[in-house]
Amino acid sequence: MGSEAPSPAVGELSADDTRVWDGNQWEALWLLRSEIADAALACFGHVVNALPTFMTEGLMNQSWRVESRDGTYVLRVSRSELSQKRVAYEHAVLGLLRHEVREVVPPLPGVNGETLQIWQGQALSLFPYVHGVLGTKVEASIRWQQAAATLARIHRTGTNLTVGSAADVRTAVDQPTMWSTVRPVLRQDLPCTTEVGELFRYLDDEAAELEAWLANLRASGRPLRRGVVHGDFNPRNQIFDRDQLVAVIDWESCHVDVLAYEAALAIQAPDPAAFWHTYLEAGGPLAAGDIDLLGGFARVGTLAELQFTTDRGGRTTPWAIDTLRAVADDLRALRERTAELGL
Repeated sequence: MGSEAPSPAVGELSADDTRVWDGNQWEALWLLRSEIADAALACFGHVVNALPTFMTEGLMNQSWRVESRDGTYVLRVSRSELSQKRVAYEHAVLGLLRHEVREVVPPLPGVNGETLQIWQGQALSLFPYVHGVLGTKVEASIRWQQAAATLARIHRTGTNLTVGSAADVRTAVDQPTMWSTVRPVLRQDLPCTTEVGELFRYLDDEAAELEAWLANLRASGRPLRRGVVHGDFNPRNQIFDRDQLVAVIDWESCHVDVLAYEAALAIQAPDPAAFWHTYLEAGGPLAAGDIDLLGGFARVGTLAELQFTTDRGGRTTPWAIDTLRAVADDLRALRERTAELGL
């Protein structure tokens, strides 16, 4: 018997350069490598002088590193479910944030002066290429301290932006948890095994408790500071150079939300109290007493990962049960963590 062929690496292109492996399945490239150079020239006026390189990070979109005599850039092809209005909103937020937050990398204008370009039906954005490594490769103690200070500046500046909110995004306080959204589809599609039943019961209980917590929070009239948030502020979207945080990337999920919802990532830090102290000292607009919100919002954010149990067509993904297991495990760990912290 021959040995099985090794699985492709995440971000690896197929032999014919038409598909990319996303870790679970082959996804068609929205623009082929041979088309990227044409797009760079037609939309942004750059003559590509080397073979474009597919970037293996951030596979929610498809991005290519392109070289020209003018410099090195990242040409991003946005996923189809992001409307042109949504991408334009992201660009507007970046254009305003960049004046106060040095780690923000704004998109560059195309030949017509607009940052959003449409080519062959695809929404394109061009960014300067930032040299460095992802935050996942940086020592946690270094990464978290700088992330806290940068997040504080983003939140402080984001409370004063005049771009409003993305029309298709509601705040974490004003909507049901993600479990309520995906549960009917999963119940219909997943097998009725003992494990699936136990996962459903556990997530039902977690979601019910959190939705009651959110309802009480709304009814209390407690002021909840709102502003622009990144929407996916994790180490994979942070670039470090010589242990310095130099860029925060992938802002397509940015929107106006309750700031404590994003600040709740402090729970994941090696020392949450130190993260919170750094955030406040760096000018974060939340009050010291808002620390009591972090545990609940961290659990709401964990439930949001359930979005990956359904595909773009609204059907259950082949890896849905794995995601349910992971989310349930993370929720249990968060309960233990918040209990240890007294939150």
